[in-house]
Amino acid sequence: MTEEGYIERKQQLLGKGIFEILEQLPNGSDATYLGLAVASFAPSIIPKLLQDSPQNWTNRLDEILISRMEYQATQIHPETSFSLEHVREQLQALLSEPDSLTKAISLYLLSHLDLPFAQQQAQQMLDAYLTLNPLVKETAKQLIIANPSIELSTLEKILYLSECQ
Repeated sequence: MTEEGYIERKQQLLGKGIFEILEQLPNGSDATYLGLAVASFAPSIIPKLLQDSPQNWTNRLDEILISRMEYQATQIHPETSFSLEHVREQLQALLSEPDSLTKAISLYLLSHLDLPFAQQQAQQMLDAYLTLNPLVKETAKQLIIANPSIELSTLEKILYLSECQ
């Protein structure tokens, strides 16, 4: 798989997870902010996710939010959509989101782009937060150890199971 294909696949997984979060959020500034962030982060996947017939996102998400995300996605220049630095910056920004699944996925994806940077972010999270969600804590600890084991992490299991739907 090419680097661009790898990044696009990871963006789709993250985008799908964020769409699921958007579905649960009440319409408002938090949902708009998160929707615009994903449209900026991965503009090429917005149309693909919205056209995904089995997921039926156009009926599951707010119509105004969808049109804002589609507009935001058209404002991003194609040459920046696959820049590793751009993706890294967007993932780092998502680490400050309140949703634990967003944090864990962002940290996981960061580790595939820049492991030393992801380890630094993971250590900062572990040092800064008195109470972390167990999924975020497990993901951060696994990144710091950087011990590639055969056993899948909880986050990887969640991501693989979400693909089976």
